[in-house]
Amino acid sequence: MDFSLSPGAVDFRAAVKAFIAEHLTTEVVDQMHATGTFNDKTFNAALADAGLLAGAVPGYGDRDPIELYILFNELEKAGAPYDGL
Repeated sequence: MDFSLSPGAVDFRAAVKAFIAEHLTTEVVDQMHATGTFNDKTFNAALADAGLLAGAVPGYGDRDPIELYILFNELEKAGAPYDGL
């Protein structure tokens, strides 16, 4: 059995990582620490604007559940806000 990610999932992971590199600023991290919450409306809106949210949710886009897992996994690994998504 082959457990390799599909080419689409690999591309999606790269897109999520690129998004995080551009949008997870020290200001976002500092705000999370100051408020004690892992929710940032501006960051969430940017995720949506980039098409990374709806496309990853089954029934709302052309992505599969593995890509939804990738989205949350990469956000968590980076320490990005994802509560409330």
